[in-house]
Amino acid sequence: MDVNGVFDITVVSAYGVIQCDRGGKSDPYCIVSIDDVELFQTDVAKKTLSPVWNARKQVHIAANGLADGEMIDFTMYDHDKFTRDDCMGIVSLSVAEIARGAEIGTTHMLGSRPLPHKDKVTGSITLEIKYTPGPAPDSCTKWHFSNGKFRPGPL
Repeated sequence: MDVNGVFDITVVSAYGVIQCDRGGKSDPYCIVSIDDVELFQTDVAKKTLSPVWNARKQVHIAANGLADGEMIDFTMYDHDKFTRDDCMGIVSLSVAEIARGAEIGTTHMLGSRPLPHKDKVTGSITLEIKYTPGPAPDSCTKWHFSNGKFRPGPL
């Protein structure tokens, strides 16, 4: 599938996420990425199990012959000051399916990362994603797929 358009991505909120810190709360944030390349991240929401971010980013993606297996990952972490941040769950959505109009304003259950990770996961994340075919506006971050890799800049 060929993709050439703007993905308007909003990480709205999460609900019922796992408690990772003493006191029964967490400090969650979400990283949005493709092929382990970070597109953006939300702010850290302090001491909550139901964070609200409303973090929005417009990303232009261009790809000729995009494989259906290319995914946008939404990985939630608990921020820790003195230790490595804990993974709280992940949702992976197909770039091609989003471009076909499959994902707009939906809530997804958080899942675990593939083995060998042993994440403890609860809760859901709400996302709003809109795909608009066409060239990138100046205000948009530009990315492309080349030789099977996700790279910054226009195609």
